[in-house]
Amino acid sequence: MARALQCAAVEIESDSKTVIQLCVSEGVPLWEICAVIQDIRSLAHSGGLAFKWSPRVRNRAAHWVATTCLHDYLPLHWVSQPPMALVGCL
Repeated sequence: MARALQCAAVEIESDSKTVIQLCVSEGVPLWEICAVIQDIRSLAHSGGLAFKWSPRVRNRAAHWVATTCLHDYLPLHWVSQPPMALVGCL
C-alpha cells in the first residue's frame, strides 16, 4: 500500500512490544508467525519502514477503527465525519 501511494517513509505502530521487537530483531519467532515476521522484515530491509511501540492507551483510536471495521460497522465517511465513539477515543 505504501508503494502504491508512493510513500517514501512509513511508520508501523503497535501496542504489542513483542511484535515490534520481533520486527526489528534477528531473533527466530515462533513457527506459527515465522512466515509473517519474515515477510515484514523483508519489506523493512527494502527501506522506508520504521517500527514504533505505543502504549495501548495511546492506541485507542486505531483499536476502535480496527475493531469496528472487523465487525463491518465502520461508516463509509469515518475519516471526514468521525463518529462520536471515535471522537471520544481522541
